[in-house]
Amino acid sequence: MKVRLDIKGFDALQKKLGAKAFLSKIDDQMTETAQEIYKNSKTKAESIAKTADGGSIPLGGALQSAAYIKIEYLHKIVGYKPFDLGNGLKSWPAFIEFGTGNHVEIPSGLEGYARIFYINGRGTILPAPFIFPAQEAAMINFFRRIKTLL
Repeated sequence: MKVRLDIKGFDALQKKLGAKAFLSKIDDQMTETAQEIYKNSKTKAESIAKTADGGSIPLGGALQSAAYIKIEYLHKIVGYKPFDLGNGLKSWPAFIEFGTGNHVEIPSGLEGYARIFYINGRGTILPAPFIFPAQEAAMINFFRRIKTLL
């Protein structure tokens, strides 16, 4: 499960702006934004998944240790690697983010992406969003900083 920050049409944008230094400043802001998403999503990630029947699934630091960040010029990825708790299921980051079974909560626009993680619709894990709320908050800050640059 991951979020991406990209600038497409790099060559056309560079010609239009005529300033490689300006794009470098945008890249710096993208890096800052990716680091903000990474830090805040790890902070928000629950160490215990809650179930509808009041139970819990201890995750320890598995979710936090599954976090990764990839920084390249005008391309950033913050994600959570799949991990297995010994039951053969590897989509725990998505199960925790979106919930399972009748308890699924998917942000608008992510329905197709979330469907990748569907198994049988019978799960009982309550959603505890951590990466997409961090991305949303960071993007607001990103656009404020870009507006200042412009």
